[in-house]
Amino acid sequence: MARYVHSISFVVSDGDVNGVQDMVHVDMNAGSKGKYIYPVIHYTHNRDDAITGWYFVQNDQATPPHFTKIHQDLNQGAGGTFNYLCYTKVGEPKVKHVSFMALHDAYGSSTHHEWKVFGQDLNTGAKRVGRYIYLLYQTETAQEIQAKRDRKLRLQREEELRVQKQVNAAKVKQLRLRKTDLEQQHTHIVQHEFNAIHRRRLELDRQIVAEQKEIQSFEVERSHANHKLILLIGSTGHGKSTFGNRLMDDVSLLAKEGPFPTSY
Repeated sequence: MARYVHSISFVVSDGDVNGVQDMVHVDMNAGSKGKYIYPVIHYTHNRDDAITGWYFVQNDQATPPHFTKIHQDLNQGAGGTFNYLCYTKVGEPKVKHVSFMALHDAYGSSTHHEWKVFGQDLNTGAKRVGRYIYLLYQTETAQEIQAKRDRKLRLQREEELRVQKQVNAAKVKQLRLRKTDLEQQHTHIVQHEFNAIHRRRLELDRQIVAEQKEIQSFEVERSHANHKLILLIGSTGHGKSTFGNRLMDDVSLLAKEGPFPTSY
């Protein structure tokens, strides 16, 4: 996993210091007769929390926006100006390594071998002129930055797909619940309404069979040599039932006591 520079602190002592993890053994007061001040580099694996740039202020000079001042006077004990190193975490590229160098003469280049150089002497302003102290740092390459962007974009797309899958899964679940509900409604309709229609159809089938049996027995009566068939035809109320009842020996006043129902 990639490692980045998170911050810098300083160990201050009256004498030389050794054995501190990630400490750079370059005294910020070298040659100025002040305190021994050694930088300690703190790292992080969180790229978004990495340093990206540097600034230098003296005395009460204001720190620029988005910069953090490290509250350690780099001239402590040497007299003269108060010197402070500042850093920012805004922008790119991210700083991956930091070191320092002490020189007898000023350094005018922006690079030193494979290092970039923060071109400010951090030991300036002391009463006694000491060594020139410069901060060296290494950053991500353009290829590393692009790779990080590609990876971030890929992770964003994967997250979008994961969320979309969850949304789709929820929709499928709702559709399945709806399908189950429709199937239950269909089953209810089949079991109740269709069954009622089916029972009605069976009842009609039985009536048809009964009617057919009656027709068959009627045909037997009609074909019998001793039986006579009388067919009465006429509009309702013209006396067909009355006449039929009289034929069946109905002697009542209105002929309404025979087998044929009258309409009045």
